[in-house]
Amino acid sequence: MEFKTSLIKLITISLLFAISTTAHAFSTFANPYLGVPGNGTAWNPGANTARISPVGVAPTLGSGGATWSIIGAGVSSALELDQFGDPAHGSGSAATTTSLAALNPSLNIPGIINDALDLWASVSGFTNLGQVADSGLGLGASEAGAGSFGDIRIGAIAFDGSGGVLAHGYQPGTEAIFSNGSIGGDVHIDNAENWIDGFDLAYVLLHEIGHALGLSHSEVAGSVLEPSYPSGGGVPAFALTADDIAGIQSIYGPAAVSTVPLPAAPLLFLSALGLIGFARRKRLAVTS
Repeated sequence: MEFKTSLIKLITISLLFAISTTAHAFSTFANPYLGVPGNGTAWNPGANTARISPVGVAPTLGSGGATWSIIGAGVSSALELDQFGDPAHGSGSAATTTSLAALNPSLNIPGIINDALDLWASVSGFTNLGQVADSGLGLGASEAGAGSFGDIRIGAIAFDGSGGVLAHGYQPGTEAIFSNGSIGGDVHIDNAENWIDGFDLAYVLLHEIGHALGLSHSEVAGSVLEPSYPSGGGVPAFALTADDIAGIQSIYGPAAVSTVPLPAAPLLFLSALGLIGFARRKRLAVTS
């Protein structure tokens, strides 16, 4: 059965708040952190393909893959989505993108994006299909073929000025699912924030790409999908916690295990996952 509906955007309130000490598991867009019912979606294997589950149902378990592209400067928001009262643009006016690389010229941003997708893929059945060219069509514009831009488009644009929402990401989707599905899986970074010596762009991209793969927020302290930015100084660890891994595996399954010949004497292989912690809080947004 084909599902066709409008993509509903959930913008979180950009106020600071205390995280509950109660440990709750990860959530998907079928059971969002904000408590708003939604359809569970995920990428299917191959470019420009996605799957959807009914409202309130988690994404159907199975492998998937997605391409990605970087949105250049001067791209308009076709749906006028990024216009959250930034004084530079005024109420009701649509922003245009700026250079993502200019947020922090010292960073290899394509490499960071690729590493973030590879990290999520390394523990699950998701496959990073790599970077493709971006045609520069407006955000939310009608799809013009699978090769016109990546399934996941990442760019910088004005939100609400400095000190508000850092970034937001949209759940997976195509126009076969959502009427404005070309924005499904996209990630937008607020260009008004300090990304040089303020917030760690790599960590925020890791968080938002989690949304772009189908995960909503988590209440588990220290998880990448916790909705607030770590505080207390230092650079957050570019690593996934057990909760993040459980979340991505609930959508795409575990990573495939390579079969290799065993030596005469069996060997015991051990692996360890680094856990991260949080301190200072700043809101990260999730949209659906």
